[in-house]
Amino acid sequence: MYNYTQASDAAQSFLAGYRANFNVVPIKANREGLQMIHDTFLHNVQQELGSVHGLIASLAFIPVTKKFLTASRLNGADPMDMSDFMKKLNADVSANLSTLHNVMSPFLYLNYANQEQHVFEGYPEANVKKMQSIRDKYDPNMVFTELISGGWKVAKAFTGGNEA
Repeated sequence: MYNYTQASDAAQSFLAGYRANFNVVPIKANREGLQMIHDTFLHNVQQELGSVHGLIASLAFIPVTKKFLTASRLNGADPMDMSDFMKKLNADVSANLSTLHNVMSPFLYLNYANQEQHVFEGYPEANVKKMQSIRDKYDPNMVFTELISGGWKVAKAFTGGNEA
C-alpha cells in the first residue's frame, strides 16, 4: 500500500511560502476577446512581474458552451434549480433529526455552510459580542463588512438577516 498523503505532502512542500491568487473573467465565447485576455495577461505579467523569482503565472480558459448548458439542464445539473431542493432537503433532515434526543448541534462550519444559513447563531453569544467588539476596534468604518464582498459578516450576526 502506498501512502499518498506523504507523497502529496512532499510534492507540495516546494510551495511553502508561496502565494496563490485566482480571478475569474466571464465573457461570451469570442475569439477576439479570448486573444485580448491572453495578450493582456502576458503583457502585464512580463511588465509587472517579469523579475519575480520563482513566479508561476498561468491562465486557464474554461469554455462553457450552449450545448453544455442545455445538456446540464436536461440532466438536472443546473445549480440554479438546486437551491429550492437544498432548502427542502435541509428542512426535512433537520425535522427528522429533531425527533432524536440531543443529536442536533447549532454549530455550522463556515466553509461548509450555505450563504443563507445563520452561522453565528451556533456560536455562544459572548463570543460573537467579542468578535464584534474586535471588529469595532480595528474596523470602525466597517470597510471589511461593507466594501469587501463574500464571507460571513459578524456585524450581521443575530440580526435575523443574511449574514453572508
